[in-house]
Amino acid sequence: IAFLLVSTPWLVRNHHLSGNLFGTSGLALYAQTADFPGDTIERRLFHEPSEPTADGENDKFKQGVADGVGFWKLADKLSRNLRYLLLSELPRFSGGWFAVICLIGLVVPFRNPQLHRFRVFLLMTLAVFALGQALGRTHLSDAETTLADLLRRPLGQGGFAEMASNLSGENLLAIVGPVSFLFGAGLFFSLLDQWKVTLPEMRLAGGGVLVLASALPLLLGFVLAKPYPVADPPYHPARLQYLKSIPAGHGFQELKRDDLMMSDLPWAVAWYGGQDSLWLTRTVQPDFYSLNDDFRPIRGLYLTEMTTDQRYVSRVFAKDNASNWERFVLNMQINGELPDGFPLLGVDDEFFPQQWLLFAVPETAP
Repeated sequence: IAFLLVSTPWLVRNHHLSGNLFGTSGLALYAQTADFPGDTIERRLFHEPSEPTADGENDKFKQGVADGVGFWKLADKLSRNLRYLLLSELPRFSGGWFAVICLIGLVVPFRNPQLHRFRVFLLMTLAVFALGQALGRTHLSDAETTLADLLRRPLGQGGFAEMASNLSGENLLAIVGPVSFLFGAGLFFSLLDQWKVTLPEMRLAGGGVLVLASALPLLLGFVLAKPYPVADPPYHPARLQYLKSIPAGHGFQELKRDDLMMSDLPWAVAWYGGQDSLWLTRTVQPDFYSLNDDFRPIRGLYLTEMTTDQRYVSRVFAKDNASNWERFVLNMQINGELPDGFPLLGVDDEFFPQQWLLFAVPETAP
């Protein structure tokens, strides 16, 4: 009852604003499917039906995202992610090799009925979390992303970008990890008691070796040589703080704090630059124009290597998205032109060719 009292106002608010009880979080079910690969669903501003009806029925009832993703596409996503979970994530769900001992400890029966019921509850929770993680997996759990590759280049193969897949908030199995340690430790000491050692100190030494071996990856991270921390990542804090003053260098007013900026790294622009920021739309036309004209004017556009350093054939000249930002940047670099009616006419190439900043210019400016 207490849970319903707390969560009901939140659910009602979500349904009032978005039409869904859980807001946009429910869209994670349809991400990484054949229709919405990568971050397509998060960057899609409007979802139009692919086959409009002749009687105008779609004018009354807009086709939702769920209507375009069938059961078999969700089943394909579930099978792919479950296979990856069982082969890669489950053996190290608690952070290291000790997870294998924890999994074995969860299937060992106990004489204590309370421990037995708790063990069954954990196994059922693990199964539910595995299904939820497989179905709710998005691009945030993908270790081979553009951002991870950009971070890996200056930091080296031993950088923290290698752990990106485990640091995602979508890793539900990690929640069960701390509790599973209890069963793993119980299994270890049960095996240790069967060695029949004469010295009682050996039990303490065995526990110490287990703790040291489990913490060894963390200890080596402090001891071994580390890459240079300031290796010019795409979201360098000093550069992001400098963005708002770039228009002043061209003779215009600098960007204000409440001016809306769009970027392919909006979280970095908002955090380090202190600027209202919006994620880059999937298309230039019509998403960008509709957002700028109908919702809130965009005063700045910041493009990083997330956009400028993409694959030439599969991204720049993608057949399913002719009006993409990769092609926008290529046309701007080669022809020096912006699309007709584009509202941001100020262009700064100080960080050329990796990054570009486009900003609004007053209509009275020459």
